[in-house]
Amino acid sequence: MKGRNLEPKSYDQLVDAANDARIATNDNEAIKLYREALAVGGPRDTEAHWMLGVSLINTDKHQEALDEFEFVLADCSDGERANVLRDKARALTRIKRYDEADEIIAEALELLEASGDKSEYGATVGFAARLKLDQGKAAEALEEFKQADELLKAADNRHFELYNKMHYAEALSQYGDKKEAERVLAEAEALIPQYGGEKHGKRAEELRKKLNI
Repeated sequence: MKGRNLEPKSYDQLVDAANDARIATNDNEAIKLYREALAVGGPRDTEAHWMLGVSLINTDKHQEALDEFEFVLADCSDGERANVLRDKARALTRIKRYDEADEIIAEALELLEASGDKSEYGATVGFAARLKLDQGKAAEALEEFKQADELLKAADNRHFELYNKMHYAEALSQYGDKKEAERVLAEAEALIPQYGGEKHGKRAEELRKKLNI
């Protein structure tokens, strides 16, 4: 039997393998690989620090994640800044630094409004709604989910619209009214075949069971 190939991965291979692990939700492996890549160093270090921060949030290492995002914000492009701020706000919310998170989301929205990126703007309004839920502000969250839904329909970004609708329907089922939750869920389900995947289908099924429909 041939032995396994034990040749060390190149810098790009490490970053790519880390991204694959993160997407597969194997965040501990992703963290290890991102750090190996950063120890080598190369032109994708900003990406590696950023995605390392995302994986650190997913493993509840929020202060470490904030350190990574600070590094990225000092070096990222103007086009990336709003999305990095969004991730930073998520980390701050996890450690209940809500006022700071709200300020950062407001800055991200200002940047996106100025850029004219309607899809990212709408997605970030939906993200802000999820942060409001984390803060126990259900009424404000539902208003922002509704606003994001309208914005994403107008922007004609069905992938982002589907993602927001799933969160909106879940929030409505928990804090709003069942009839509206059913309506939003049905709209989401109509998008799944073309713009979603298996995980969206499973979430829709689970939500239908919760709603008893």
